Amino acid sequence: MSIRVKSEEVVEFATRSLASLGANENHARQLAEVLAAGDHRGHFSHGLNRLSMYIDDIQAEMTCLDGTPQIVNETVSCALVNGNNLLGPVVGNFCTELAIKKAKETGIGWVVANNSNHYGIAGYYSIRICKEGLLGMSFTNTSPFQVPTRAKKSALGTNPITLAAPGHNGDDFVLDMATTTAALGKVEIYEREKLPIPETWGVNKNGVLCGHQSRRVRPWIPRQNERPDGPLPRSGASSWLRPRAGGRRP
Repeated sequence: MSIRVKSEEVVEFATRSLASLGANENHARQLAEVLAAGDHRGHFSHGLNRLSMYIDDIQAEMTCLDGTPQIVNETVSCALVNGNNLLGPVVGNFCTELAIKKAKETGIGWVVANNSNHYGIAGYYSIRICKEGLLGMSFTNTSPFQVPTRAKKSALGTNPITLAAPGHNGDDFVLDMATTTAALGKVEIYEREKLPIPETWGVNKNGVLCGHQSRRVRPWIPRQNERPDGPLPRSGASSWLRPRAGGRRP
C-alpha cells in the first residue's frame, strides 16, 4: 500500500529530527529541503532514505552543527570555499549562491569546496542555477565504491554529474546521474524491499557481475563509459555482458 505525504510534511519531519539532535534549525531545514526534493524528483535513493545517514553522522560527532562556510580564496569568477565540516547542503547552497552571483556579474561562476559532507542529489544545485536563467553544473566526489571495468576491488567514487539548461517555456533540460550503473542508495532500497538486485549492479569477489538479494554481493558497479565495452544503453542492456571471441565473458 502506498501513502502520499506532502513535501511540506517531509521537510518539517526531517527538520525536527535533525534539530532535535542539536543541528542549527536553518541548517536542518536546508538539508530537509534537499531530501524532500530527492523524493519528489524520483531519486528515492537520496530522499528520506538518506536521513538516517545524516543522523548517524551527527550522533557520531562527525559533522559540525553550526557555523558558516568560508571563502578561502577567490577571483571575480572563481572561489575556493572551506565548508568547515558543516552539513553538505549548507555548503552546497552557499557555493551555489556564490557561483550564481559571480556568473551574473562576469558571465561565469566556478566555485569549489572542501571540508564538506554528503550534499544530497547533485541536481538540486544545478536546477537552482537553471532557475536563474543560467547553465548549471554540479559535481562531487564520493567514497571509493566503484569497481573499474575488469577489476575486482572498488577504487573509484560513484561521482555524480549533473547539468541543467533553461528551456523555452520552462521545458528545461536536466541531467543528474551517477557514474556507475546505479547509485548505492538504490541497492539499499532493493534490499530493504527484498527485491532481486539486477546483475549489472554489483560484482562478486572475483569481479564478475552478480546480482543477488544479499549483502554478500558488493554493490560496487562497473563504469558505464569505458571503451571498448561502450556506454550502458538506455534500455538497461550492457555490452559488459556480451561474450568476447571464444565465448569468454569479461
